[in-house]
Amino acid sequence: MALVYRTYGPKPVDPEALNNRASIEAIFAQNAPRHTRWRVYVNLAAIIEPAIEKNPDLRKMIPDDWRDRFRLDMAQAERAGADQGEIMVGIMTRDLKVRGEVRAEEKTFFNLAVTKDAVPDAYRPLCEISLESTEQVTRDLGLEEFTFKAHMGPMPESIIRGAREGNELRLVHLHYNPADGMKVGEETTRIPLSGAANPAIALTPFGYRPEIREGDRWKVVMLDFSGSSSVELVSVESRVVGKGPIRYHGRDVMTFEVLATAGENEYRAWYSADGHVIKQRFTMLKILPLTLILEDTPARRMGDAPDPVEPMGH
Repeated sequence: MALVYRTYGPKPVDPEALNNRASIEAIFAQNAPRHTRWRVYVNLAAIIEPAIEKNPDLRKMIPDDWRDRFRLDMAQAERAGADQGEIMVGIMTRDLKVRGEVRAEEKTFFNLAVTKDAVPDAYRPLCEISLESTEQVTRDLGLEEFTFKAHMGPMPESIIRGAREGNELRLVHLHYNPADGMKVGEETTRIPLSGAANPAIALTPFGYRPEIREGDRWKVVMLDFSGSSSVELVSVESRVVGKGPIRYHGRDVMTFEVLATAGENEYRAWYSADGHVIKQRFTMLKILPLTLILEDTPARRMGDAPDPVEPMGH
């Protein structure tokens, strides 16, 4: 889900970003990935050290040897392509079903659960996050309807349902008590959405881009669910900022590095030469820096799914 965090308040949406036909066509492209599974990594030091700095008493609650406990996890993560000091804490899956030539359904599941003995009690709700979304997309209009569910620690479950009605997107936001499942609140919002538009309902704004090249720039729109009582559209601009190898599951792979910006929020991605995203980085909730690495599955290597990468020198 697009957890874009508001910094400046409402802004006009760039029409070029909103009515980006390429983002719709990429869904129906022959080589678009139909199933992807991502490993989610976090640098525990980025959570633990700032927490101790703010509250030195927390040091008593965290084992002195916490780094040693995760040494093997860190080594495995680094081999997969994560940065030094990161460990795997979750998964994200994405399944795309294309029906004929004009309709598609996309389902995304994200789950993050940091081991409980690694962080102070006060931070555990930030490390137990579950997100699910289902989108219905058509080639003519783009996003037609979606359902999004979010659950974070002991907080009430949140469900948002959206449906296209003419030149508007009607959103119903439901809140549920996690203890008994009873509804505790409901809000309805309408936002303008004209023409063929496919605002991203994802953690990051990156998608399949088969024509990616050096100097490439493009714009998309994401749904901003950060407001306490509203949902907004946010324009995101992406640009290729470099080309070079990264370590990916034990081998060097040539990639295009992409930087995306939305206000003060930044996202980074590394694309393979044929336009598949294999690594992403962003900060969730403004305090949780995450790295996502695309799994290198046997099915992909055996041809049951498009292989998004080629080793250097081949």
